[in-house]
Amino acid sequence: MIPGTHQRRTRNGPVVTSLLLIAGSLSLPASAADPSLLKTQPLISPTAIKIVLPPSITSVSPTCVKKGGTLTVLGSNLGTSSGRALAISGPTHVDLTVASWTTNQIIASVPNTTTVQAGKTYNVGIENTGHAG
Repeated sequence: MIPGTHQRRTRNGPVVTSLLLIAGSLSLPASAADPSLLKTQPLISPTAIKIVLPPSITSVSPTCVKKGGTLTVLGSNLGTSSGRALAISGPTHVDLTVASWTTNQIIASVPNTTTVQAGKTYNVGIENTGHAG
């Protein structure tokens, strides 16, 4: 029997083999209908899997900032700036200008533009670059 498999007999006699695939890719030989080949052919080809946790923002400071001011975002799993952007959204959506980005901290400035409305509340978020609005 192949390691990691479980076999049982059905009422009519044929053996049913089930496989619990924890990590890797499943590849069967072209003639997998012949059970004798399964003894000589590898059923599981191990591959590395990468688990990526979503970013988590734990704090933003200061909580009130003027146009042109700097925000510091702290968190975990923030990743890298490659393919990502930091933005504020609320009455309008504005991409921030990132000065530095590490896995635990992002420092960015709020653009001095009419798109940012004074006195309004905005949410801070990480998004993919090239987003649509």
